[in-house]
Amino acid sequence: MSKKEWLKRSLLAVMAIVVLFALTGCGNKKTNENKTDGSTEENSTSDLANLPEYKMDSTEDTQEFQDASSGAKFNYPAKWEVIEQDGQKLVRDSSLTGASVNVNSADLPDSMTFDTFIAVSIQGLKQQMTIEGDVSQEWINLNGKRAAKLDYAAKQTDATNVNIEQIVFKNDKKVYILTTAVLADNAEVAQPELQKIVKSFRLDS
Repeated sequence: MSKKEWLKRSLLAVMAIVVLFALTGCGNKKTNENKTDGSTEENSTSDLANLPEYKMDSTEDTQEFQDASSGAKFNYPAKWEVIEQDGQKLVRDSSLTGASVNVNSADLPDSMTFDTFIAVSIQGLKQQMTIEGDVSQEWINLNGKRAAKLDYAAKQTDATNVNIEQIVFKNDKKVYILTTAVLADNAEVAQPELQKIVKSFRLDS
């Protein structure tokens, strides 16, 4: 299997892990436990004004991608291409090996808060993948929605590292996940375009 083919399959596997582990492993986990100050964990970081703001940039020279199943959208450079792999659509930079983006979604179980979903997903990533270092997690204000930003490097058997960023937000009882991936060696080149894509991740009002 070529490196390009492997990267496409690897990205789909990452998205499956972050969703399926959370939904199958912790359905009975207690949520909304009160902290010592009387607030719930989810409400304690919900003030958008105190979070780093990620706001959609100019849409010039971009195209819009909308996930058919979830309705979530993002803008991507017009020169990138949309391909289908194992029933999932990827948007990728055909000129830069490994730079690609995808959207996934899942229903949030009634027994699980959004904060718990994020925490459990991180546990699942660490158990199912070889992570170089740790999974960095930050709350951000993404176009007016509280979102989790997860950053990590997945180490492969051939010693290749893939830098992965996942942006996750909740709307009603559903979570939406944007996954970007790029070879570590190409990360610096791809970062400006990938950040523009991340900032455009949204649902229609």
